[in-house]
Amino acid sequence: MMNSHAWILALFLAMIGQNIALAGPSISESIGEPEREIIVPEKAFIPTGFDDNDLVELVVTGNLPSTCYSAGIFTAVPFVDEKKIVIKQEALFYPKSWCSLNLVPYRETVKVGVLPAGQYEVVFVTPEAKLAASGKAVTVGVSKITSRDEFTYAVIENVALKRVEVSASAAPRRILLEGSLVNSCMSLKEVRIVQNDADVIELLPITQTSTDALICQPQLRPFEVEVELPMGLSGEKLIHVRSLNGQAINRVFRF
Repeated sequence: MMNSHAWILALFLAMIGQNIALAGPSISESIGEPEREIIVPEKAFIPTGFDDNDLVELVVTGNLPSTCYSAGIFTAVPFVDEKKIVIKQEALFYPKSWCSLNLVPYRETVKVGVLPAGQYEVVFVTPEAKLAASGKAVTVGVSKITSRDEFTYAVIENVALKRVEVSASAAPRRILLEGSLVNSCMSLKEVRIVQNDADVIELLPITQTSTDALICQPQLRPFEVEVELPMGLSGEKLIHVRSLNGQAINRVFRF
């Protein structure tokens, strides 16, 4: 009898089997057809605060071994009964291409979908066709409200890190958010910072609606705001910014 991991892996591979053909334009003969290799991400960043009415997403990062590799197809399949999310990350290797042995960072935002409440272990498919633990889990709570989110957010379109001079390394780091308010009565109330994980900083751009106007006109009103980050950040951190359209923006920065 197959153990739990073997059964999940077999079902996962069967589910994605019909999609293994490489799609895309014809490849230059000088470069040659790429070979598809399974690679294991080095780290998973898990935002928090997901309920059973949210689109669950996470971010995986790693380094490709040389310039002959590029990030390829990734697949994420949740197994609700087993409380696992299985992720398969592929790279494209061009064996006929000239290569430089540099580490090439890559990042993927993995959109898993809406999941029932529970805690889901994140596991990776390895090149040996086994499952490897990521050491991370996604927690999905039970929604206690009838609306999609507890807050009404602004639409966020871009996130950038404000760099500081070397001589000012002790100065607080700031994130620049660029986005839009969606009607004439809406204003930005606050950008709330949530950090439930040492490697993940969540920014909630919470809006408020004025009650003074009789009619609120639909209109996109662009804005910019700088947000001061917690002091003492070091290493890689995921900045996860919620947005009204449900398309959260994820950026991994090195501090």
